[in-house]
Amino acid sequence: MDHTLKLKLKGRSLIEFGTFIILSAIYIVYPVKEEYIGQALFIGAIIFLFSYLMLERIVAVGRKLIFAKLYAFETRFITKPMFHKGLFDFFIKDVKIKVFLPVADMKYVLQMLSGAGRRNKRRVR
Repeated sequence: MDHTLKLKLKGRSLIEFGTFIILSAIYIVYPVKEEYIGQALFIGAIIFLFSYLMLERIVAVGRKLIFAKLYAFETRFITKPMFHKGLFDFFIKDVKIKVFLPVADMKYVLQMLSGAGRRNKRRVR
């Protein structure tokens, strides 16, 4: 278990995530009349689809693990992390993983994967 695993949101990802949470909560608590049940079911299916797509794009990183594409990977096996034009990709054991428009603060993610956030602080005697 990695206790340093964090989901940091900034800018676009914060607005997108917050808006989605608010819209989902409104859908849950809003009362629906009987004649609009079919439309409410259709809207619920769309929200369910978008929630899956949102969860697939979440990138959380810690010292030992990175959580991307609904999977957890150990950071020691990750090579060549890059973020360019809305596409975050990295290699894990020569397999390329791509996350399009990731929901995360990518500066923080790349900083942690570069090793700056993973170095152990040694005591000086």
